Amino acid sequence: MFTAVLVIDVTGDGDQDLVRAAFAEAVRGRVPGLPDLPVRFGGSEVTVVLPGLRSASLAYDVAGAVAAEAGPLVVAGRLTGMTASVGVAVDGELPREELVRRATVAMREARRYAPQTSWAIWQESFDHHSLADAA
Repeated sequence: MFTAVLVIDVTGDGDQDLVRAAFAEAVRGRVPGLPDLPVRFGGSEVTVVLPGLRSASLAYDVAGAVAAEAGPLVVAGRLTGMTASVGVAVDGELPREELVRRATVAMREARRYAPQTSWAIWQESFDHHSLADAA
């Protein structure tokens, strides 16, 4: 069994709390495998934990579906453009804290290489990019 963590950074025009709420509502019923309660972890980031997955590919399916939901949505009665960057980390043994760290690094890579809606799966090389950027 695998546990996956998705870190999602959603941005759009206007009040960011309203943008994130509209995105969460749009995603809630349309993305299979997404738990009912994503957790806002910091600033603009939302963290979703997917425990008990039979395969890592299920997490990738969820990430792709979440990223696909970003786009124009009605926020406070106004059509609002938005983007989402999704980072994914999956493992069967690592503690959740490490999965959150890896998913956050992957989300930053997704945002870095594709400023529009995108997602990335954590890779060891991403840690080297993060260290180089911090220097």
